[in-house]
Amino acid sequence: MTLIKCPDCHKSVSDQAERCPNCGHPVNVESNSRDDRNKDDNASHGEKIWSVLREQFGWRFILVCLLMIFLMALAFVVLCRGLIGIFGV
Repeated sequence: MTLIKCPDCHKSVSDQAERCPNCGHPVNVESNSRDDRNKDDNASHGEKIWSVLREQFGWRFILVCLLMIFLMALAFVVLCRGLIGIFGV
């Protein structure tokens, strides 16, 4: 265990501490990034896909895509009902 300086208040802090006991500033970046990696590992494949889409495209794009899929499914159902009525199947 060694002492390092807090980047915010410049007090001595253990290198194994996650936060400075004086000001609360995060000092151990490696443990924070390790925690983030563990969260990513525990996320399901679908959650990872949606998080990437949200980051790259935003919610509006995703909502527009879902709306388009819904409208295409609705059009398909209406078309099938019309064909059933025409051909009497």
